[in-house]
Amino acid sequence: MGLNLNKLNMIQRAASLLLLLVVVFVFEAVHATEITSRAFNVVDFGAVGDGKTDLTKAIMSAWTEACNSTEGRPRLLIPQGTFFVGPVTFKGPCKGPMVVQLQGVLKASPNLADYDSDNWVVFKYIDGLVITGGGTFDGQGVSAWPHNHITAPGDNPNTDGIHISNSYDISIARLVIATGDDCVSLGSGRVNISISNVVCGPATVSMSGASGTRDFTFEDIVMKDVYNLIIIDQHYCPYAKCNNKSVPCKNIELSDIDLTYNGVREDATEAVTAICLNVNGISSGKQNPPSILICSMLI
Repeated sequence: MGLNLNKLNMIQRAASLLLLLVVVFVFEAVHATEITSRAFNVVDFGAVGDGKTDLTKAIMSAWTEACNSTEGRPRLLIPQGTFFVGPVTFKGPCKGPMVVQLQGVLKASPNLADYDSDNWVVFKYIDGLVITGGGTFDGQGVSAWPHNHITAPGDNPNTDGIHISNSYDISIARLVIATGDDCVSLGSGRVNISISNVVCGPATVSMSGASGTRDFTFEDIVMKDVYNLIIIDQHYCPYAKCNNKSVPCKNIELSDIDLTYNGVREDATEAVTAICLNVNGISSGKQNPPSILICSMLI
């Protein structure tokens, strides 16, 4: 029995040693992977994060070395700071998967003469690309907006300023849109759309073909010379023959409505009326004109 116990102890010691060797091997393998995942910091290639010095040469040099590296998974690192960069193309194929870690801000050149194409930052022919770091790509679009004007005939049958469908988390802000059609048209399949500080006219805000739309708010709107400001059509159909839909809009709430008629009709009391068609909801606060629920302003 003593011999058997000794053998058992020897086996346990051997198993413990083997387990220890396995743990050490796994740790060394992970540690080696961390070491070989080398960061190619653009600062080491001459980049200066002052928001003025051109980063293009430095970032392309860092990318070339990282792309050709076979040490684990190379990282192109743009650290904290503001880096000015012209149009760049990060081109593969690389030796393996790549990581671009942007911690700072990449700022585009506002000088159009610096661009020989329509693109600023391009990634192409790269397998397994990961872009991370929580930084910012700043295209400096503000400098170009005053030069971007799109005109459309006022009598054109379809000149939506902006049409959104099958999209989510969209923000539209600080625009002037003047079309003969919808200022902003919201189609189906969109979630969490924010529109603010937009001047529309002549145009409307339209929800067309948006069956199932819910949880939307219109507030702080100033109307001037408006016929139909907001149109919500749950069952939009532009064709000659359409099915009759009886499902109403529900839970509509109107508050603090104050519309003054400035038209040419002699009887101003009849110039603006409020009607409600197939809509359920409540109204509160000032209601001018007197209304139940305003579906359309008839002038």
